[in-house]
Amino acid sequence: MPGNLPSGVLPPGELPPGELPPGAPSAPDQRDQRDQPGHPDHAPPRRGAGLRRRLAWGCLPVLAVLVVVVLIVVVVVKRNGDNQSIAVPSGGAPAPTGPVVTLPGSDATATVFSIVQQPWGPRAIGWVSPGGLQPGEKVPLVILLHGLGASPQFVLGTGSWADAVSRHRIIVETPSGVQNSWNAGGCCIPARALGVDDVSFIDAVIDDALKRPNVDPARIYLVGQSNGGMMAYRYACSKAGRLAGVASVTGTNVSGCQPNVPIAVFDAHGTADDTVPYNGGTSLAGLLLAGGTTFPAVPRAAAATAEAFGCGATPASEGTTVMTQTWTGCQRGVSVRLVTVTGGRHDWLSGNGFDTTGELLGFFGLAS
Repeated sequence: MPGNLPSGVLPPGELPPGELPPGAPSAPDQRDQRDQPGHPDHAPPRRGAGLRRRLAWGCLPVLAVLVVVVLIVVVVVKRNGDNQSIAVPSGGAPAPTGPVVTLPGSDATATVFSIVQQPWGPRAIGWVSPGGLQPGEKVPLVILLHGLGASPQFVLGTGSWADAVSRHRIIVETPSGVQNSWNAGGCCIPARALGVDDVSFIDAVIDDALKRPNVDPARIYLVGQSNGGMMAYRYACSKAGRLAGVASVTGTNVSGCQPNVPIAVFDAHGTADDTVPYNGGTSLAGLLLAGGTTFPAVPRAAAATAEAFGCGATPASEGTTVMTQTWTGCQRGVSVRLVTVTGGRHDWLSGNGFDTTGELLGFFGLAS
């Protein structure tokens, strides 16, 4: 065996520490050893974790494509929305109606027709009239606008309008908003985002109604709930001369303007409304569906309308749980009324002896 070797020189056949002979398998490090079954620190892989990661990464391209498609659709629709033409039947006739049916438990009859507004296509309209109308008989027309996400059938039922048609001999017309929404200026999505011209559409609804033989042109009223009430205010900003009155139930005036002609105005609202707050401000629904709109306080909005009409400064008040405030002495002999229902929520207000439908019809002089 050789004697003392110089420093750093190993005996023949001996390898440096940690070096393996050629062809020998490498020793697993501690992390590799922990991954081996049977090791005290071995943890089995979580089932489905890898699958979830793959699915998540796989969905990203799909989500990106969907976002792009939605943006393209919005751009295209808004571009088309700049030219929102309305098809008018030839010969000055009203739009053709469907079959006429008698409503259960009533002598009222109902039918449906549509008005075509590009690019939105046919917009359905319900028509409910009292039984036994005589040729030449003229009766009031109430155009009833549903709320956001609701339907004409819903607001017709929740307000017991079929019964009112028979009892008070009025006609009720129920147009449909685009995607069940109305562009009231300050609210609501999607009609507001798409730039739907609902003022022109309601103009067309009235034009069609005036071609029907039993409508009294001097007694046309626009009534709406929630977003529909906001739309009623919006239409009256520039078209109040076509109406005898306007009513909002659980809505408010988000248009930023007043009716351009003094007409009868009715507003009913509950103090516990957390969708369109009675005292104004924002709400979760306002943030999500109205683009962050700050709703004006209902009492302040009613007072502003009364002031614009030159009414007396102090309204006559009566009631406590259901408080009615009426401004009189207004221009053209009209009046403005606000009904405040203590504890009332965001619905068609009724109960405890109060009925919104009967109240507003009585205010307009339509209750027989």
